[in-house]
Amino acid sequence: MDKYVVPQKPSPPNPKPIPRKQWNRGLIELNGRMEPKYCHSVSGLLTESYSQIGAFPHLYHINGEPCPSHSNRIQTTMYPLGVRNLGFSALDFDNKGIYLASVTKAGCLTVHDFEALYCQSYASNPCLAEDESKLVLHLPSHRQRDCVRWNPANQDEVVCTSMLSDEVLVFDIGYISSQPSQVLRIGSSFSCHSITRKGLSDVAFTLDDNSRLLASDTSGDINVWDRRMSALPYLELTTPSYCTLNSIESNVENQVENESYNSACILSSRKPSWLPTNSIYVVGSSSENGIHLLDFYPDSSSPTHVDYNEDERGMSGPNNQTKRNRFLPLTEGVTACAVHPLNGTIVAGTKLSSLLMISQSHQPC
Repeated sequence: MDKYVVPQKPSPPNPKPIPRKQWNRGLIELNGRMEPKYCHSVSGLLTESYSQIGAFPHLYHINGEPCPSHSNRIQTTMYPLGVRNLGFSALDFDNKGIYLASVTKAGCLTVHDFEALYCQSYASNPCLAEDESKLVLHLPSHRQRDCVRWNPANQDEVVCTSMLSDEVLVFDIGYISSQPSQVLRIGSSFSCHSITRKGLSDVAFTLDDNSRLLASDTSGDINVWDRRMSALPYLELTTPSYCTLNSIESNVENQVENESYNSACILSSRKPSWLPTNSIYVVGSSSENGIHLLDFYPDSSSPTHVDYNEDERGMSGPNNQTKRNRFLPLTEGVTACAVHPLNGTIVAGTKLSSLLMISQSHQPC
């Protein structure tokens, strides 16, 4: 019977598995979070997806008359070199991204409902004027304003300062009032020849106690208030800098970090911002109408890294996306930026006191 049996061919050896790249998206679903390396690998796709989707000029009125920022805009169109205090000086989102606060060099403090502003960008007519009745707050003043910050522990409190004033103005948007709910002062500096008043360039809250507030001044010092004690600072921190401190931040250990610039430098400061989940730095251009999206990821694949290899050109992302910094042209010159803390929408304040919304383009249904 054995002669009728067909001999079986020996089975071939198991083929070696083809090496495949690990599927990063599957890891996201398993881990429930995005690793920094993955965020950086797709950051090129994110920056390329941004475009201007809306423009909102500051055309507001007070008692039927144009507000100071509106008046400056009109004068600028007539006399381009005749108006000095131009545009937005600072923007800031609250922690939840519900409200957007902004201040202008002409002295206007404005609070927008971000959702209403975003929905306005869907309007079929791009020239459709913004509905002033939907503004949460609009407080004009003839005093220059240079900084605005939200209280991270109280979504109803917004503070602003001016480099021409020694006061910190605290506004509560829960009350319909044009007057600040609290005014903090640093007082005057006395010398044998004169009395010097300091201006305030930036403000920050401590992260563990919202009653303590810090503000940097034009003399290179940092003043600290305990709002429960007094309207005057209880502590003054000195720094090696004798010129204006441009910005301050309080870290998780309540250590204060600051930046300063040479007082002889005439270049204006452009308030930048960071994307919430990426190491992308957003800053307005000083010479062109637009913003720069700069990749500061701490790795040699980042185009701003000192060891970045231009020959390799960072071909490490999905579909071999090239890592590069991007300049995004806009309709107006930018003086300040803020990024929504949740969805990454960029809002830019311009020299003509317009708000430009920058996000992914709306796709028609």
